[in-house]
Amino acid sequence: VFISGMQVNGIALGLNYNWSGAVSSVLSAQRSVSRIGPALLTLECATGDPAGRFWTECLLSLFTPPILLAVAAAVWGTVFACRLRTQVQCEARFVATSVIFLLQAYPSLCQQAFRMLQCRVVGRNPEDRFLQHDLSVRCYSTEHTKFLVVAILMLLFYVVALPVAASVELRRRGVQSMLGRWQ
Repeated sequence: VFISGMQVNGIALGLNYNWSGAVSSVLSAQRSVSRIGPALLTLECATGDPAGRFWTECLLSLFTPPILLAVAAAVWGTVFACRLRTQVQCEARFVATSVIFLLQAYPSLCQQAFRMLQCRVVGRNPEDRFLQHDLSVRCYSTEHTKFLVVAILMLLFYVVALPVAASVELRRRGVQSMLGRWQ
């Protein structure tokens, strides 16, 4: 909720309004903190190969949700194994933690999926289209196919299915009953 509030404040910075210097600084700082997802997924400092960096970021984005779910399962499985909470409490907290994790990652996942589809014309020939975020990859070439496959998987599973599954699961479990079990 806190980060979502900062995201809204960051959006306010983009509005066509003449903010004072202090307000602009605060909004800018909040926007920076609210964009922590893409900052964590960037590999500019970790990899020396700029051509493979974007592909690595794409794969990392593809596997982020399963990793987040595994972390939530490990944490709440450990809590249950140590008998610190009941199974019902741990299950409710696992679902809540998973939804929070995935909702926080959702904007970055959507952005990454669409980045793999962004092609731009380079030069005068309109057929010279290259992947905007990796200009070494010609669009619709054999090499670009791997980006398209990952993008389609991410669009289907994360952009569409993830919010639907989260809504169905929350409705099935009942948000009010989950809140009661959380305490």
